[in-house]
Amino acid sequence: MNKLLFATALLFASTSFADQLHNYDQVKSAVVAGKSIRIFIDFSKCATSSKNAHMPSYLGLYSPNEIAINDDAGYIAASLLHFTLNNPAFPSKPVYEFTRYTISNDNTVVMSDTPLNAGDFKPLNEKLTFTCKLDESARIYV
Repeated sequence: MNKLLFATALLFASTSFADQLHNYDQVKSAVVAGKSIRIFIDFSKCATSSKNAHMPSYLGLYSPNEIAINDDAGYIAASLLHFTLNNPAFPSKPVYEFTRYTISNDNTVVMSDTPLNAGDFKPLNEKLTFTCKLDESARIYV
């Protein structure tokens, strides 16, 4: 009985750790195998499309559910639509944030975010883009 309990505890312990993926091919293989991925971004280490958009201490972890692979063009893409009342550029205003994640075969992770009016989905601002390097400013886990 003790051996069975030990084996069960060992199984749960071994499945609770995430494996890090280090390049495009590993991410593609995981997605093709049906595994869920999580994208971690340290925005302070990413290049931005706007000099005013630097986010010095902002970290994010995202879990996309819909993922497309365009192997001919060399990228994996996912997008999320998120509702918030906490967008710092629009305090207390209902906003949707449309975010696209692109993992390229050059091992970059690009995150672009477009704030949308919650009433009519019209853009409230220009798209903001962060370009991150896999294993430096972005990490992907399975």
